[in-house]
Amino acid sequence: MRGTNRILFTLIPALGFILGHTISLYAQADTEEFTLEEITVTAEKRAENIQDVAASVSVVSGESLIEMGKITTTQILEGIPNVRATGNNANSITIRALRAHAGTPGSGAVPASTAMYTDEVYDGMGGGYDIGRVEVLRGPQGTLYGRSALGGVVATYTNEPNLNEFGGYITGEFGKAGLQNYQGALNAPLGAKFALRAAGQYLSRGEGYFNPDGGASKSKAGRVKLLYQPSEELQVILTGQYADSKSQSGGTSAILTTPTKINYSGKVQDVDWRPLSKKTQGTLKVNYDFFESSLTYIGSFKLEETDPNFSYTIQGVQHQHETGDTPGNKTHTEEIRWTSDQEGNWTWLLGSSYYSYDYGNTSDVWVDKGFTDRTGTTEDPDPGVVGAYSHGGDRTGLIKQLGIFTEETFAVTDKLQITAGLRYDKTEVSGHEIATMNMNMTIYGNETQPNDIKLFEVKDTLKYNNITWKLRFEYNLTQDNLLYASASTGFLPGDVRINTKAVISFDPAFHVVRIDFSPLPMDEEKVIAYEAGSKNQFFNNRLQINGAIFYYDYEEYRNVANISPFQMPTWATLNTPLSMTGAEIDTTWLITQNDKMSFSAGYLDAKITDFPIDPFYGDTRDYLVFERIENNPQKTANISYDHAFLFADESSLVPRISARWQSGMYLSNLTRQQYDVGLAPYVWQDSYTIADLGVTWTSSNGMYSASGYIRNLFDTEYKNGVSPGTTSTANTDVTVGDPRVWGLNLTIRF
Repeated sequence: MRGTNRILFTLIPALGFILGHTISLYAQADTEEFTLEEITVTAEKRAENIQDVAASVSVVSGESLIEMGKITTTQILEGIPNVRATGNNANSITIRALRAHAGTPGSGAVPASTAMYTDEVYDGMGGGYDIGRVEVLRGPQGTLYGRSALGGVVATYTNEPNLNEFGGYITGEFGKAGLQNYQGALNAPLGAKFALRAAGQYLSRGEGYFNPDGGASKSKAGRVKLLYQPSEELQVILTGQYADSKSQSGGTSAILTTPTKINYSGKVQDVDWRPLSKKTQGTLKVNYDFFESSLTYIGSFKLEETDPNFSYTIQGVQHQHETGDTPGNKTHTEEIRWTSDQEGNWTWLLGSSYYSYDYGNTSDVWVDKGFTDRTGTTEDPDPGVVGAYSHGGDRTGLIKQLGIFTEETFAVTDKLQITAGLRYDKTEVSGHEIATMNMNMTIYGNETQPNDIKLFEVKDTLKYNNITWKLRFEYNLTQDNLLYASASTGFLPGDVRINTKAVISFDPAFHVVRIDFSPLPMDEEKVIAYEAGSKNQFFNNRLQINGAIFYYDYEEYRNVANISPFQMPTWATLNTPLSMTGAEIDTTWLITQNDKMSFSAGYLDAKITDFPIDPFYGDTRDYLVFERIENNPQKTANISYDHAFLFADESSLVPRISARWQSGMYLSNLTRQQYDVGLAPYVWQDSYTIADLGVTWTSSNGMYSASGYIRNLFDTEYKNGVSPGTTSTANTDVTVGDPRVWGLNLTIRF
């Protein structure tokens, strides 16, 4: 693959030379006026041209996501400097090395450092279809978005109802691994004051990329938006949504046999469908425009339910049966804000927000008696018989937050503006966890011993009062060139957790596992971020060059480490300070009316600045070997180019090519014991390059379009995540990045 990288990096400079020659010829021969499209964002809760927002903001259009077959959050965020995602929820997103509050496996509501919004609703539904745009804000957004925006914000905006036209679209996509993705929308005016937009999606996969016997998934979702607009001043949108999904567990999964050799069928589990997960959400948005200001209210309620499940798995030498139930998690959010017009020497925004998350889940595990097959391939010998009780528990919690915020911008001169933001948050985190454990359980069952159930309970309420602030200076060198410098803060609240401590006696007859329990302290975390940047337009907005440098000072970063040498983990929270230093550049160049190139790059030096001696666990370096923060490449670069071929019948064909490169990184930190047994090479991922191709044909009237794509053109193999063992390199679990994938889609608009 190194040869492929050399070829690619030879082609990129050559392409730049050719395009440079092209622009030189164009400048001499073509005088037709054309500019880059102006992009309007609401990153700071008011509509602005992206080039006027004095912050690091990137935008991805919904149309481009369809054309390139990007469905998952990981795919959507590809190519954005210093942003990395390894899953579909906020906890999987890392922005400038800031990730979710450290958690333990199975822990409940883990506060994320990235706030995900859909249609201005925190953790809202429906962000996977009928998308207008996705905005990504890098850097703490605590003033406007609160506790959840320590690292930044990913905000998805779906298309709104329209009073003036009847229309819609249908898209069908087919791709590798049995991909079927159907989505569509219908917009219908209902008289002069009402309009309805209905949208839906059905998404399924026949199997996983590397899992021929499992990995299938199915989901469907639907949304109805009703617009009521009796006057130009008042707009009311009522939204109702439903979604359900299920996926297969089991099949084959990958392990590392050497640091670079992946066995894609290293583990085999029985294939089974997980329980159905269902979500419903209702949202009310009201906006009223006064003479020189506007008032906006957004209220939402979401219910998440998962059917009870009964599963069978193989863990080490045990056959385990597990039951679980999530009866219904409830999320309630409200926000009201009053915003001035953007004219004048003083603009302001006042607001208040409320967030409530009420959650709970239960799980219990039983173990088959007797010695079991160490290969992990034996089927359930007694279906429906659960064997001896092992462990389980119940976890419930309630998170409530009330915030009051303001942001004011003052024009000191025609060129200089100062923005000041302030927010107060009152957060209350209540947790109640009950754990049960069979103290006579052995790793091979407990055929000769009666159950000895031990109960441990943690119940606590944590309260936090936080003030976050932002101060920013903006200076307009010209109408098209902006300089800015800012300082901002953010925080994550703590949480109530339960911890396990395993003590294994070496009784040759029973190998008894003894478990102790204790609270796991999870205090709040804080960051202050400094950023300086510039946004520029050249050649009548045919070339945009934006850049920023930043430095973060992070207090009390929470690392959760397994300090037990045995199979049963013992978790410890380790508090370390961090610093993040970095730079970003984002460039778009409209070379000719039909040729466009984009380039972005990021540099990120995120590291632990001190390894304190913990009064209970001792030297922090025994549990955090690497200074650099894991799962964050130090350098990234992205480049893309597309050309529009225009035909005599006014149809068009647009091929595009893109590539992204990232430097090597550790995917996981290690304890000293893990490092000493040789796991460091296993959690290291070398630098790699991914190239993508795509092409879109659009009919003359825009009614029909067809797209095809190939992502990971050279089938580059890379590790996306590694779960290292404690005492050995054997059977190290690995999550592999997407291989070469292809897809075709057809869209009909009416």
